[in-house]
Amino acid sequence: MAESNFVEKLSPLQGLGFIRGSCTPHYDGKPNRRPDFHQLIKNDELPPGIGIDDGAAVLFEGQQVIEVVASRPTAKAYQVKLEGDGQIGEESLEARFL
Repeated sequence: MAESNFVEKLSPLQGLGFIRGSCTPHYDGKPNRRPDFHQLIKNDELPPGIGIDDGAAVLFEGQQVIEVVASRPTAKAYQVKLEGDGQIGEESLEARFL
């Protein structure tokens, strides 16, 4: 089987608007997902949001994160935002392993 050189590029999609901000799944599962998400926030193409590792899920109540659960022991979610110095900051949201 031939190996593909195709690299998937992350691009913004319009969501349903139930929750403010942005979100991306596969945060740790696709090689370029994390840096692409960071760059979109830096470029003001996406608002700050949440990166969700493969095997993790985020439960919201209204606009608040209530819990992060995971089917893998190392899976988490991250609050991702632009800091005052123009750099991306991540706050790890610990997950409850199911």
